[in-house]
Amino acid sequence: MARPLPDFSRLDGHTRVALWFSGGKDSLALVHLFRPYWHRLTVVHLDAGDLLPEMCELVAKIEKEVPHFARITTDARAWLRAQNCLPSPLVPIARFPTMRHADDTGPFIVPAVDCCNANRWQPMGNYLRAQGFTLAIDAQRWTDPVPAVFWRSFSGDGCERWPAIKDWSDADVFGYLEEVGAPLLPFYRHKPHAPECATCPAGWNEGRAAYLKQHHPDLAARYANHLAAHAQAMGPALRSFLDETATLGVRL
Repeated sequence: MARPLPDFSRLDGHTRVALWFSGGKDSLALVHLFRPYWHRLTVVHLDAGDLLPEMCELVAKIEKEVPHFARITTDARAWLRAQNCLPSPLVPIARFPTMRHADDTGPFIVPAVDCCNANRWQPMGNYLRAQGFTLAIDAQRWTDPVPAVFWRSFSGDGCERWPAIKDWSDADVFGYLEEVGAPLLPFYRHKPHAPECATCPAGWNEGRAAYLKQHHPDLAARYANHLAAHAQAMGPALRSFLDETATLGVRL
């Protein structure tokens, strides 16, 4: 079955069009797919200050190729230090910031979406609104593991969202990138979903430990420090959970 192509006529009627380029394989396919329309859109990239080195090189390459490129910068690591917290898919109540005591030094644990919203989704939404974009093209697909919460940050306010390749599979994306001769980062093959923050403390499902250990030992050490802090903060809650499930014969 051939991969479905977007209806490019959807661009008509829009004078301010943004194409969100994260550096992942899906958004890279999107950039190449819309090549004939580069003159009508702005490729927008958000850098939260923790990109893989190879992704930095890819972003710089795309910036040189497209006629209109915008870069939004935030500092996720500085935000974490200021909040004295780490994001996580699991949040033990005893380490949630509202449970802190005066003599508690942390680190505290917050939902991963709090960090993503503060350093990625909200700044992107603010930028699109401030610049008057009326159409924002993204590479989100139905098979993505993360829900489309990002778009709630700016849905409405006159900006229409267009997930142009939402029906594509991973095989569709890889096949297209190979056809157009696009650079394939090693992480694309390691895991289909590349990290936007290389050492994100909450990215356990992306297999980044093995990749960083092999390709970026310095980043692996930073990531290990995050996991060590998680282990210390979550240990009691996890042990209690495992004890309870074992007692009742609940399988994980």
